Amino acid sequence: MENWMSELANYWLLVSELLVIELFVLETWYIVLRTWYLFRKS
Repeated sequence: MENWMSELANYWLLVSELLVIELFVLETWYIVLRTWYLFRKS
């Protein structure tokens, strides 16, 4: 029972880490695209 719990905890750590990385990448892309758009407009 305890082993199953620790495996679930490890899985959640992995998933949350991937989500954080994905959010960071998306945010970076958003900033880059917005900056490029503003430069192109002016």
